[in-house]
Amino acid sequence: MYDLYFADETSMPCSRFKRFRNFNKKDKNVPYGTFSHSFTQENVLQSQLLPAVQLSEDLVDELERHDITETARLFLRSPHSSLNSRGEAYVIGFDELLVLLWKPDSATVYNLVKLENSEVLDLVGEVEDDNEELIVLRFLTEEKAYSMWFPEANADAVVEFINTWKVYIAHLDEEEFDEGAVEEEQEVEASSEDDIHYVPDIREVDQKDLPRTVLFGTLLIDQMADQDNNITSTDLEYLSMVISNTDLLSMCITNFKKHVSDEILTIIKEDFNDSQKLMLVSNMADLAFRDGEPHELELVRINEIVKAIDFETSKLAELMEVFRVKNDPAVLEDY
Repeated sequence: MYDLYFADETSMPCSRFKRFRNFNKKDKNVPYGTFSHSFTQENVLQSQLLPAVQLSEDLVDELERHDITETARLFLRSPHSSLNSRGEAYVIGFDELLVLLWKPDSATVYNLVKLENSEVLDLVGEVEDDNEELIVLRFLTEEKAYSMWFPEANADAVVEFINTWKVYIAHLDEEEFDEGAVEEEQEVEASSEDDIHYVPDIREVDQKDLPRTVLFGTLLIDQMADQDNNITSTDLEYLSMVISNTDLLSMCITNFKKHVSDEILTIIKEDFNDSQKLMLVSNMADLAFRDGEPHELELVRINEIVKAIDFETSKLAELMEVFRVKNDPAVLEDY
């Protein structure tokens, strides 16, 4: 049984899904779907603002009724108004707000909650205990937690929303933008541009503020790198099989170039639980045998990482033997 690694800072992991589920996403754009953007990467890199999200007229009217006229940046839709009811539910991200709307099929009026970004302590995604076919996304504030439910098939979109919102908010806390000028440059007609997923610029983001998926992927690259911090094209292919979300892989590579592995190891040692450390080391052991016997330098680095995060070396030895056998087809030829 593998863990679903949801990149929140407090309540990971949750079980039942195959490993790296959050590293896979649906590469398509749906104008009024679950989670989507249409924009040019050049504008994003220039301004660091997410582009405008096109909302339906009904949602725009509903937001205006509550005096919400800001530009929407993120959008997530669910066909569940509650844990046990079908309906409509939306979470819409703005530069300074998160807005939650929901109503059951039988209702004509939306319920609406408006949260300042500063009120939100964390976003947490996990499998719903009472219905394992649903994902629950929780919005944690000091006063209470708000929940929204999504079909299991939308797990990738929920993870992408969490990751994007966290990195984006971290940027907004550090930078002051000329909102009017940047928005005018970034609003793009959906029909006139290629669909390109947003790749957050994490160069100035502190490691403690990054999604844990980025920390995780950074250490996998660190494991595979040579003494000059380079990896071969073949190794990059193996890595892309593990981190199939190309945007996330790009973020991990950018983070690796910052030479922050020691800082990441401290975070893992202090903040990761035993299951999360086991997940990291297991995947390192699996990758070590990607092309036969592991390289000597790679074994040294894995042992250094294991010691740095206070993981038992005896468990590492067991894992290395398990994955050596797993990745050796010749084992089946023995009689």
